[in-house]
This record gives sequence, structure tokens and C-alpha cells, in this order.
Amino acid sequence: MANDFYDDAVDEPEAAAPVQHFTCMIQIEPFDAETEDDEKLRVVGIVQGTDDETFDFIAIKTLENGEMYPTREATVWSVSQKS
Repeated sequence: MANDFYDDAVDEPEAAAPVQHFTCMIQIEPFDAETEDDEKLRVVGIVQGTDDETFDFIAIKTLENGEMYPTREATVWSVSQKS
């Protein structure tokens, strides 16, 4: 009888593990940039986009009070290249 319990437990199909999306940041030479809304930020890296086909930028935004926080941006323009 003990073997029946063991056999039943072993024969049960395993639940598929949830697929996790891990993204590592690739560090790049930081540069000053702006968003489509003219928000100034400092780009410090890139990561794989949420659709797995594009890349997003990791940027540091600075608020007027000096508070800084990281953000993920799909589109940025280098300050020197924006016209």
C-alpha cells in the first residue's frame, strides 16, 4: 500500500513552472537625453524590451526637488542629436 501512494505521487504530472522574464541591464556610456515630452534624463543602460523584440533604455530622471529615480523608456533622443 505504501508503494501505491508513492506510485500515484510519482505518476502525477508536474505543473509547468511559470515562465519568468529576467532582464539584465547592459551598461552603456551614460548620455543626456530627452523623452518625447521633453523630460530631461540621463541614460545609463539598455535592457530587452517587454515584447522581447526591442530594447528599452534605463534612464535616471531627476525631479525639481533633486529626487532621482530609475525609469524604463522605449524612445529617447540624445540632447546633442535632437533638432
